[in-house]
Amino acid sequence: MMGTTTSNFELGLIEVPQVPGAWLWAFTCPTPDCGCRTALLLSASEGKERLLECGRVVADAWHRRADYPATAQELKGVTTFALDLDTLEVFPPVGDTPIDPRLEPAVKAVVDGLDDDALDAIARVWHLGKGKAPPVEPGAGGGNIEVEGWRPGDLVVWDETQPALRSDFYVLGEHVYDAIELYCVEPDCTCGIAVVDFQPVAPRGAAHPGDIKFDGTSATLRPEGRHSRLPELWAAYQERHPHHQERFAQRSSLMHGFAGRIVAERPKPKVKVGRNERCPCGSGKKFKTCCGASS
Repeated sequence: MMGTTTSNFELGLIEVPQVPGAWLWAFTCPTPDCGCRTALLLSASEGKERLLECGRVVADAWHRRADYPATAQELKGVTTFALDLDTLEVFPPVGDTPIDPRLEPAVKAVVDGLDDDALDAIARVWHLGKGKAPPVEPGAGGGNIEVEGWRPGDLVVWDETQPALRSDFYVLGEHVYDAIELYCVEPDCTCGIAVVDFQPVAPRGAAHPGDIKFDGTSATLRPEGRHSRLPELWAAYQERHPHHQERFAQRSSLMHGFAGRIVAERPKPKVKVGRNERCPCGSGKKFKTCCGASS
């Protein structure tokens, strides 16, 4: 099981059991209102003590709010790089030009060893580094899991049942897509169906490329439009998740375990907002000059 220390100095120190002796030290932007999703990673295959010895200077810079990426770039004896938590794009410690891990064997070895558990652990560090509590699991404690618009027989999005830690984004040129996984939650059903729906994120108004339907043994591409990017997206998905069949089977089993707990989300009561009150969207403006301007 992955371990993460949460002491003040060793926040982000993560053991990765899939790679014997390998440890990561994750540092994320500490600015509370910054929306960047990049984590600076230090990695050493010689064990925790070696990583602590080499990375202590970076941790000290992070706590002092100094230029810790520049400090990491000068390190010797450890592998250092930055990773986008949602797209899994790799960058040098300093700079915003992506690098190809295939050209950096040491970096590629670390990236290949980052499974969902490792990435989720890093994402929790992202929240903790900003002074926030990580998201909790919907229905924690055995309660109902409310899903907006759900009806019996509908597939359910995996992320509706899990803490919202990170996304599974794919970058194709100027286009970004989010791989949304849906599963059957019917009790006693053995269909094994999983759907990967690639939703466009950017640019605004981009066409929906379609989805993939997996029936337990094979995948069917269901493209939308003659020039769909679906084959390219599916190839990228398989490269990122080489054991996708096992992934689907494991997640399908877990989703069936939620049968009986998934219910339609209850309508939220409408709250009347005065025109001179602050807008509930959080903009800080008065309602009459923000979302209520057209009412």
